Amino acid sequence: SKIQDGRTFKVVADEWLSIKYDSYASQSLKGVLPAHRRAIEFFEDNYIKDITPRDALAYLSSLSSKGFTRKTIANHKGIINQIFDFAVIEGDIVFNPCASVKNFAGAASSKRSAATESEEDKILTSNDPWIFPVIALCTGMRKGEILALQWRDVDFDKGVIYVTKSVYHVGHQPKIKLPKTERGIRMVPMVTHLRKILEPLRSDPDLYVISGNKPLCEYEYAKLYKDYMLRTGITSTAHQIRHSFATRINKH
Repeated sequence: SKIQDGRTFKVVADEWLSIKYDSYASQSLKGVLPAHRRAIEFFEDNYIKDITPRDALAYLSSLSSKGFTRKTIANHKGIINQIFDFAVIEGDIVFNPCASVKNFAGAASSKRSAATESEEDKILTSNDPWIFPVIALCTGMRKGEILALQWRDVDFDKGVIYVTKSVYHVGHQPKIKLPKTERGIRMVPMVTHLRKILEPLRSDPDLYVISGNKPLCEYEYAKLYKDYMLRTGITSTAHQIRHSFATRINKH
């Protein structure tokens, strides 16, 4: 039997991933692949039949000691749980050792804070040519929504921006995702400050506001954002800047 002969965790985990890979959306794989890799790095060539609940707990504890948030650790636990369930079905083990680890409270919960008020002011007054952060702060739009924004979506007559699509990346390459329903399309008011920045830049309706002929690749976006941070001294992430929009709305 497989239990008697024994397969390593790596062999089982790789087989599980090869079977499940195509069932995951590209965005989901960004979380699955690192979790799969870290589990293999921890359990290495240990026979999967020899892994105990204590070993599973030790793995989760190792993630906590590295500073991973509770949410991230929960995601990693979900992956090894699936791998062990797969091993039970395949006859490698009799029971799932992760099933005994009901909860893991060793990590702090993730906290997504907004940008500081001084950084918000700097974003609005820097006159930097990279306008992505200004759009995020003034509209609350997500990264992918901003990268997908075309000039046809910016209605200067009505003073609104139509959010009609989003960019996601497969590897580094951009892909366009349309909303599943009409409810996914929304209008965002164009505040005066943003209008003053966008109006002189308005261009062909088919061009992308941020990048011209086509959406940015992931590495292009990362480089532009890094260069912006170096020029301005701003350290907030795109998500923190977007979160500032909600904070500012609540204050006023």
